[in-house]
Amino acid sequence: MAPLLIKSPNNKNEHGINRDCLILDSRSKTPAHQFMFKYFGGFLAYCFLTKSPIPLNLAPWVWKQILQEELTLTDLEGIDAYSG
Repeated sequence: MAPLLIKSPNNKNEHGINRDCLILDSRSKTPAHQFMFKYFGGFLAYCFLTKSPIPLNLAPWVWKQILQEELTLTDLEGIDAYSG
């Protein structure tokens, strides 16, 4: 998961909420990473369909992106308190 998921800036700065959450790494743009994202999406779908929880704490920011919901400045503060 290291190339796809990273600790949130709040975790790195030890400030703000959602410090224990992971976010998607925007630097992951290679074809290999794109394949991994596709596989990761299939893995998440499998976990949802089989009702098998995984010990992976994704930030609300990530879930909103997955669900294609509108992101707000409050969502950004949820992962990077210093950005607001």
